[in-house]
Order: sequence, then structure tokens, then C-alpha cells
Amino acid sequence: MPAPDINLSIGGCRVLARIVPPAAVSAHSSDPLAAPALKDTRNNATFYVTVGFLGKRGYMSPAQLRELGALGFEIGCHSMTHPYLSDLSDDKLHQEIAIAKIELEQITGRPVEHFSRLR
Repeated sequence: MPAPDINLSIGGCRVLARIVPPAAVSAHSSDPLAAPALKDTRNNATFYVTVGFLGKRGYMSPAQLRELGALGFEIGCHSMTHPYLSDLSDDKLHQEIAIAKIELEQITGRPVEHFSRLR
């Protein structure tokens, strides 16, 4: 049975969240090397990306992110700068969630439908 969707309002942004079961595969945005192994074993994954880290040393580039999307992997948002969201004002939450999502969609040319937050 698929996980239930949850409608949230965070920083004035409407967010549709899905609880992912522990057995699901997710990968940190700095680990694009997982993609070939996942594809070779016919597994899929969601890569949760911190947009502000793209292109920085030790993290994937926007071109690598587009390649992940082109390989059929889902791209999810993991904020703009990886802050503790509970510490932020509504304006900062909008930047970290909504603007980060828009930037990911512009980079990949695909909709971003999932957001992963810190616990």
C-alpha cells in the first residue's frame, strides 16, 4: 500500500509530503556515484538535493543533476542551504523551500514533487 500524502503549509507555501517507508532508497546529493549501481541493479531512487551546494567542491554539478534526472531518477528538494527550518522566519522558509524547488525545476526541466527535511 502506498504511503499517505500529507498536506502541509510551511512558511506560507503549500507542501504535499509523502512518508517514505524505511526500506526505500534515498541518496545524499553529494553521492551521484550511486546512480550507476542503482541502474545496474534495476533500482530507482530519489536524490534529495541541497540546491546551494550544487557546483561546490565535493558536490555534484548542475550538469550531473540533469543527467540523474535524464536517467529516470527522481529529484527531490532538500532546501537551499540546509538550515534548521524550525529556526527560520516565514520569508527564509519560502527561500529554503519554494525558491529552492523552483531552481531545481529550472535546472532539471522536470517537476520536483518531494521535499526532505531535517528531523
